[in-house]
Amino acid sequence: MKRICSILFIVILLLFSVLYISDYNYFLTGVSKFYINGHVTAFLKDYESFDNRVIRTSKDPQPWEKHSFYNQYQIDLDLEAYHIKTQTVAFLVIKNDSLLYEKYYGGFNSGSKSNSFSMAKSIVSALL
Repeated sequence: MKRICSILFIVILLLFSVLYISDYNYFLTGVSKFYINGHVTAFLKDYESFDNRVIRTSKDPQPWEKHSFYNQYQIDLDLEAYHIKTQTVAFLVIKNDSLLYEKYYGGFNSGSKSNSFSMAKSIVSALL
């Protein structure tokens, strides 16, 4: 039994060593900073524990133009409940080439930082 435990310990030690020196060391960061602290999935402020890349601001930024009916629509109560339940932090509706509706939750605003999660996939899909 001692031999099996020793072999298992050595295998685990080797695995962690390989992860530490490889391009997969982010896995150890995730385990040590999140899972051990009780998080079982990504969360909005986990970006603070990882390297971040800054995207430089354009020299000539062009903000979304606001639609003539900007924020004049009432959001459906079921949709509002869904956003609160799923802890959405931002909800935007873009129609044609202008911003039709936007709303922020949980103390977030248009200048807040958070992870992009599926939002990035939506933008890439729209661009494709």
